Amino acid sequence: IIIQYIKEKIYIEVKNRFIGKIDKDNKGKYLTTKKDKWNHGIGLESVSHCVENNKGILNISDNDCFFIVTITI
Repeated sequence: IIIQYIKEKIYIEVKNRFIGKIDKDNKGKYLTTKKDKWNHGIGLESVSHCVENNKGILNISDNDCFFIVTITI
């Protein structure tokens, strides 16, 4: 986790290592890989809503072994 205050903006980066594959729908939205989909998979939507309400920028990406979320508010 990286949190910085730069030029009156807060920058947050969370990077998680993963093993396996990441699921996305046909629009590129990330989907939970947990079996109990009813009680999981709402975290990124909640973060997105909070960032949007505060006129921030949210970027979600992945590579071979990391899932990365960056927020600038």
